[in-house]
Amino acid sequence: MASNTKDSLLSRHYIDYVYVPAVLLVAGTLIVKREWVPYSAALALVLGAYNFWNFQIKKVLKPDVFQEFELQEKTVISHNVAIYRFKLPSSKSILGLPIGQHISIGAPLKQQDGTIKEIVRSYTPISGDHQPGYFDLLIKSYPQGNISKHMASLVVGQAIR
Repeated sequence: MASNTKDSLLSRHYIDYVYVPAVLLVAGTLIVKREWVPYSAALALVLGAYNFWNFQIKKVLKPDVFQEFELQEKTVISHNVAIYRFKLPSSKSILGLPIGQHISIGAPLKQQDGTIKEIVRSYTPISGDHQPGYFDLLIKSYPQGNISKHMASLVVGQAIR
C-alpha cells in the first residue's frame, strides 16, 4: 500500500525519474570507461537529489491562516449551482486536506445596516489530492446566502480567502 502513494520512496515517480536514470548512468559508465564510475556515481547522486527535491509535492493549506486562492475556472451546472476551480501556487501543490474535512471561505460583506462584517462558511472540496495544482468546490447559491451569493458573483481571476 505504501508504494502506491506519491510520498513513498518506492513510488512510480521515483523509480522512473531517480533510480532508473542513476542505474543507467553508472552502468553505462562502467561499460564504457571504468575509471569514471566514481564521477558518474557522484553525478547520479546530485541529479537524483535534484529530482527528489524538485518533484516533491507541497501541501499549501495552513489550518490557522486564511490564504488567498485565485478563481481559475467557473463551470455553471444549473441556474444556482456551479463548480469553482481555484488555482494553487504551483502545478505540484496540493491542498493537503484530509478526506471528509472542509475549507473555510471568508469575505468582508456589507450588511443591511451598512456595516461591513466578516462572514465565514465551510465547504468540502470535491477534488482530491490526486489532482495537484487546483481544488474544486461545488456550491449552490441561495438567495439569502451570504457567501454563496458572493461566490456566484466571482469572475475568473478574482481571489477568495
